[in-house]
Order: sequence, then structure tokens, then C-alpha cells
Amino acid sequence: MKKLTLVVLLVFSALAWAGSEPKPADYRVNVHVSSSRLTEGSIRLKVIIEGKKYELQGLGGSLIPATIRQG
Repeated sequence: MKKLTLVVLLVFSALAWAGSEPKPADYRVNVHVSSSRLTEGSIRLKVIIEGKKYELQGLGGSLIPATIRQG
């Protein structure tokens, strides 16, 4: 009986800490694309995010930072 009580308490405490679903509107980011280049299936973008210049590159649907340029 003690084990069952402990398991129930652990499950309910985990649910209490889980919180609510995140709202996508709370995570908005403005991105300005200044140029793009597509070569043999890969894409390279020059973008400005929050006032900083970045170069992103990727294959398919995902982009990763290639370089960070100060500006």
C-alpha cells in the first residue's frame, strides 16, 4: 500500500510541474532575409534576426547558423 501511495504522489507531482502547453505566439521572432542562394539541394540565407546579421545554411527543411557577422 505504501508503494502505491508513493507512485500516485510521484505521478501527481510530475503532472503539477508539467505546466500548460506553450503558446507559439509567445515565441515570435522577426527575421529579415536579405539574400538567398540555392546550390545543388542546399540553401544559404543571409538574414537579420533581432538586429544581428547571420548566415544560415541547410539541406531540406532545417537551417543551421553558418557564420555570425557583426554589423
